[in-house]
Amino acid sequence: MTRTAPLHLRVPAAILDIALLAVVVDVGETLTASWGHLVALVSAHLYLWLLHAHNGQTLGKRLMRIKVVSTESGRPPSSQAAAIRSGVFLATLLIPVFGWFVGLVNVIYLLWSRKRLCYHDRLADTAVVRCREAARNPAGIPP
Repeated sequence: MTRTAPLHLRVPAAILDIALLAVVVDVGETLTASWGHLVALVSAHLYLWLLHAHNGQTLGKRLMRIKVVSTESGRPPSSQAAAIRSGVFLATLLIPVFGWFVGLVNVIYLLWSRKRLCYHDRLADTAVVRCREAARNPAGIPP
Protein backbone atom coordinates (compact mmCIF):
# COMPACT_ATOMS: atom_id res chain seq x y z
CA MET A 1 0.00 0.00 0.00
CA THR A 2 1.45 3.37 -1.01
CA ARG A 3 1.20 6.13 1.56
CA THR A 4 1.18 9.80 0.88
CA ALA A 5 4.25 11.85 1.80
CA PRO A 6 4.32 13.16 5.36
CA LEU A 7 3.76 16.80 6.19
CA HIS A 8 7.36 17.28 7.37
CA LEU A 9 8.48 16.73 3.76
CA ARG A 10 5.63 18.53 2.04
CA VAL A 11 5.87 21.81 3.96
CA PRO A 12 9.59 22.44 3.27
CA ALA A 13 9.02 21.57 -0.41
CA ALA A 14 6.19 24.12 -0.57
CA ILE A 15 8.31 26.75 1.19
CA LEU A 16 11.18 26.22 -1.27
CA ASP A 17 8.81 26.49 -4.25
CA ILE A 18 7.15 29.60 -2.83
CA ALA A 19 10.56 31.22 -2.28
CA LEU A 20 11.54 30.45 -5.88
CA LEU A 21 8.23 31.81 -7.17
CA ALA A 22 8.66 34.93 -5.03
CA VAL A 23 11.88 35.69 -6.88
CA VAL A 24 10.13 35.17 -10.22
CA VAL A 25 7.26 37.40 -9.11
CA ASP A 26 9.65 40.11 -7.97
CA VAL A 27 11.52 40.05 -11.28
CA GLY A 28 8.22 39.96 -13.20
CA GLU A 29 6.84 42.93 -11.31
CA THR A 30 10.07 44.86 -11.80
CA LEU A 31 10.09 44.23 -15.55
CA THR A 32 6.39 44.74 -16.14
CA ALA A 33 5.04 46.98 -13.40
CA SER A 34 1.53 47.27 -14.80
CA TRP A 35 1.22 43.55 -15.59
CA GLY A 36 3.13 42.26 -12.57
CA HIS A 37 0.34 40.32 -10.88
CA LEU A 38 -0.76 38.63 -14.09
CA VAL A 39 2.85 37.74 -14.95
CA ALA A 40 3.28 36.31 -11.44
CA LEU A 41 0.11 34.21 -11.63
CA VAL A 42 0.87 32.86 -15.10
CA SER A 43 4.48 32.10 -14.12
CA ALA A 44 3.38 30.23 -10.99
CA HIS A 45 0.78 28.25 -12.94
CA LEU A 46 3.26 27.30 -15.67
CA TYR A 47 5.91 26.30 -13.10
CA LEU A 48 3.55 24.03 -11.17
CA TRP A 49 1.64 22.68 -14.17
CA LEU A 50 4.52 21.87 -16.48
CA LEU A 51 6.87 20.40 -13.87
CA HIS A 52 4.16 18.24 -12.32
CA ALA A 53 3.04 17.01 -15.74
CA HIS A 54 6.64 16.33 -16.82
CA ASN A 55 7.91 14.24 -13.92
CA GLY A 56 5.69 15.00 -10.91
CA GLN A 57 8.29 17.19 -9.22
CA THR A 58 8.91 20.87 -8.72
CA LEU A 59 12.35 21.90 -7.51
CA GLY A 60 11.17 21.87 -3.90
CA LYS A 61 9.67 18.40 -4.26
CA ARG A 62 12.82 17.13 -5.94
CA LEU A 63 14.96 18.34 -3.03
CA MET A 64 12.61 16.71 -0.51
CA ARG A 65 12.39 13.50 -2.60
CA ILE A 66 8.64 13.58 -3.02
CA LYS A 67 6.50 13.72 -6.15
CA VAL A 68 2.96 14.16 -7.42
CA VAL A 69 1.45 11.06 -8.98
CA SER A 70 -1.85 10.04 -10.48
CA THR A 71 -3.90 8.05 -7.98
CA GLU A 72 -4.85 5.65 -10.78
CA SER A 73 -1.53 4.96 -12.48
CA GLY A 74 1.12 5.98 -9.94
CA ARG A 75 2.87 7.88 -12.74
CA PRO A 76 3.22 11.67 -13.04
CA PRO A 77 -0.18 13.26 -13.60
CA SER A 78 -1.49 13.95 -17.08
CA SER A 79 -1.17 17.46 -18.41
CA GLN A 80 -4.88 18.00 -17.72
CA ALA A 81 -4.68 16.72 -14.13
CA ALA A 82 -1.57 18.83 -13.45
CA ALA A 83 -3.34 21.91 -14.85
CA ILE A 84 -6.39 21.28 -12.65
CA ARG A 85 -4.19 20.76 -9.58
CA SER A 86 -2.24 23.95 -10.21
CA GLY A 87 -5.30 25.99 -11.16
CA VAL A 88 -7.31 25.03 -8.09
CA PHE A 89 -4.34 25.65 -5.79
CA LEU A 90 -3.62 29.09 -7.28
CA ALA A 91 -7.31 30.04 -7.42
CA THR A 92 -7.39 30.00 -3.62
CA LEU A 93 -4.78 32.77 -3.64
CA LEU A 94 -7.13 34.96 -5.67
CA ILE A 95 -9.95 34.87 -3.13
CA PRO A 96 -10.09 38.38 -1.67
CA VAL A 97 -9.64 38.64 2.11
CA PHE A 98 -10.30 34.93 2.78
CA GLY A 99 -7.69 33.28 0.55
CA TRP A 100 -5.37 32.68 3.51
CA PHE A 101 -8.25 31.04 5.39
CA VAL A 102 -8.99 28.66 2.51
CA GLY A 103 -5.30 27.72 2.44
CA LEU A 104 -5.39 27.06 6.19
CA VAL A 105 -8.48 24.88 5.82
CA ASN A 106 -6.61 22.95 3.10
CA VAL A 107 -3.74 22.18 5.49
CA ILE A 108 -6.13 21.24 8.31
CA TYR A 109 -8.06 18.99 5.92
CA LEU A 110 -4.78 17.38 4.91
CA LEU A 111 -4.04 16.56 8.56
CA TRP A 112 -7.43 14.96 9.20
CA SER A 113 -8.24 13.26 5.93
CA ARG A 114 -7.68 9.52 5.90
CA LYS A 115 -5.73 9.58 2.62
CA ARG A 116 -3.82 12.78 3.47
CA LEU A 117 -4.89 14.54 0.27
CA CYS A 118 -5.37 18.28 -0.21
CA TYR A 119 -8.48 19.50 -2.02
CA HIS A 120 -6.47 20.24 -5.18
CA ASP A 121 -5.23 16.62 -5.11
CA ARG A 122 -8.75 15.26 -4.70
CA LEU A 123 -10.06 17.31 -7.63
CA ALA A 124 -7.15 16.29 -9.89
CA ASP A 125 -7.01 12.63 -8.72
CA THR A 126 -3.40 13.04 -7.62
CA ALA A 127 -1.39 12.38 -4.48
CA VAL A 128 1.99 13.46 -3.14
CA VAL A 129 4.18 10.47 -2.29
CA ARG A 130 7.80 9.77 -1.42
CA CYS A 131 9.81 8.89 -4.50
CA ARG A 132 10.66 5.44 -3.14
CA GLU A 133 6.95 4.76 -2.48
CA ALA A 134 6.10 5.62 -6.09
CA ALA A 135 8.77 3.19 -7.30
CA ARG A 136 7.42 0.41 -5.07
CA ASN A 137 3.82 0.76 -6.17
CA PRO A 138 3.61 1.91 -9.80
CA ALA A 139 -0.06 0.91 -9.95
CA GLY A 140 -0.97 3.97 -7.89
CA ILE A 141 -2.63 4.85 -4.65
CA PRO A 142 -5.33 2.40 -3.51
CA PRO A 143 -8.87 3.84 -3.27
